[in-house]
Amino acid sequence: MNSSIIIYASRYGSTEQYARYLSKCTGYPCLSYKEITNLQEYNNIIFLGALYAGSVLGVDSIVKMIGGHQSLIIATVGMVDPNNPENICYIHDKLKKQIPAHLFDEQKIFHLHGRIDYSRMSIKHRLMMYFVYRKLKKTPKENLSVADKTIVETYGKSIDDVDFKTLETLKELICQSMK
Repeated sequence: MNSSIIIYASRYGSTEQYARYLSKCTGYPCLSYKEITNLQEYNNIIFLGALYAGSVLGVDSIVKMIGGHQSLIIATVGMVDPNNPENICYIHDKLKKQIPAHLFDEQKIFHLHGRIDYSRMSIKHRLMMYFVYRKLKKTPKENLSVADKTIVETYGKSIDDVDFKTLETLKELICQSMK
């Protein structure tokens, strides 16, 4: 057993887009987290999850299947700036609540920019974002987190920040981990 798999949890497609690109680059199989029932045959799990409603989509179900002999690399995909230290702290705080301490390794966590398109959102998600946006608009700017400011700035818009060049560091780590 010395195999690797790429697993993604995508709500509207940008996370899946990154995962499929990474699969083409590495030759590793790529599956949705919804298709995974057992991970015992894999040594290395590369998980890409969408940032959604204050957590990383799908990561809970995947970490439940990981044993002590397996390696986990995580990439989050969202609209918050992945280069902003405040955003990284926010995401890591959320991940620490979802991932057992023995699997949490900051050196193996990456953050990627995603895409948002309100016209493609479900009615449920648009309504949810509308109420969040209304609440945030009433909040003084100095009390907003960077994530909150991103919601206010992107509300109602269509923005595509998917950039495959940002996968280079992740690809390097995957290649090193597989040696």
